[in-house]
Amino acid sequence: MFRNYRLAGVRQTPWACGPKGRLWYATIHRDIEDPLVIDNAKRIVDEALAEQPSSHWQHHYAFVRRGFLLNLLLAHYERHEAFPVGHVCVVDRWMWDAIVFKYKGQWCRSSGYAFGASREDYNAPGQWIKIPSLQSVLKGSS
Repeated sequence: MFRNYRLAGVRQTPWACGPKGRLWYATIHRDIEDPLVIDNAKRIVDEALAEQPSSHWQHHYAFVRRGFLLNLLLAHYERHEAFPVGHVCVVDRWMWDAIVFKYKGQWCRSSGYAFGASREDYNAPGQWIKIPSLQSVLKGSS
């Protein structure tokens, strides 16, 4: 159904987010090229959304949600040259509004990630997510 999210010609980063730690590919919406910055952003997301999905659909939903947070962190880094720390509220529309990617220099929208899900299934008012500092994440992994 979803495979591993690998899209030809789209800027992506490998991420062990699939079932049993399988490698999936998150689309990067920002112009950041530094692999260390991208890896640090993924570490922060891994800490902030340390989800343990149990069903097939939950793995995909969690992956898209993590990809959204990754791009949110990268957008902040792009503007401020630092990752944010604190809380962010993610509302129900993010999954459908954030499914865009750059392809051959153009921004494209895909409904493929949301296939099989209805908006009513994810009609929560929002979820607050605590974003830890990069220093605390790196300290915890050493």
